[in-house]
Amino acid sequence: GAASRIAKGDIAVEADLPAPGRDELGVLADSFRDMVAYQSEMVLAAEAIATGDLQRPVVRKTGWPTRSARWQRCSRASPPRRPR
Repeated sequence: GAASRIAKGDIAVEADLPAPGRDELGVLADSFRDMVAYQSEMVLAAEAIATGDLQRPVVRKTGWPTRSARWQRCSRASPPRRPR
């Protein structure tokens, strides 16, 4: 199902998720959609980093310290690199 596909890095799971709703399955499906959207943002950030673009914002989604928070501090302190 969608959970095992997401765990393996496949974020094209929208068709496998139940319709949004107020019951437990609908709320869980919405949480999966949010998680997939965030993972998609992180893919774009990783692709930017891979090309030397350190200016792309990485937005932290929680109150806990995360790697993205550390990355934000690092990217503010580092000048952009030129692609080779």
